[in-house]
Amino acid sequence: MELKTTLAVAAFGLLNFGILTAETPEIIVQSKDGTEQTTAISEIGKISFANSSLVVTLANNQSKTYSLESIQKLYFKNAASSSVDDSPAIDAKELFIAYPNPSNSIISLKGTIAQPTNYIIYDLSGNKVKSGVLSASGEQINIEELSIGTYIININNHNVKFEKYEK
Repeated sequence: MELKTTLAVAAFGLLNFGILTAETPEIIVQSKDGTEQTTAISEIGKISFANSSLVVTLANNQSKTYSLESIQKLYFKNAASSSVDDSPAIDAKELFIAYPNPSNSIISLKGTIAQPTNYIIYDLSGNKVKSGVLSASGEQINIEELSIGTYIININNHNVKFEKYEK
């Protein structure tokens, strides 16, 4: 339940943010097969969860439904970010990334992260499985104690999906 609440709060904040910017913010859902579905934030009436699915209800009451298992990445276009080192690059559509992804022991974080800041890792059932404080972009998080599976890391109401695999 906490993951659903976090995503809803993040979406609400971006809905409000989108009204104040010159560029049209968009939510992009990338499937595991690499296809992307883009929706302008201004067209969204509500984002909710039902039966292990993400449901995007548009202002005209039409809905787009995505299975949580099929989602590779959920991100917002036209958000600020930065990159400095030789780790994977971030572009304007991502606030931070977790790499390597998948990983079996350590993930590094890169992007626009206010420091120090809290992070929370959730499993796909919305259960909080780990939390801590980051002091710098590029900091590493040990995920060895997590079970094999897919997780969401939340930093400043922004979420990135990553996978833990067995060695």
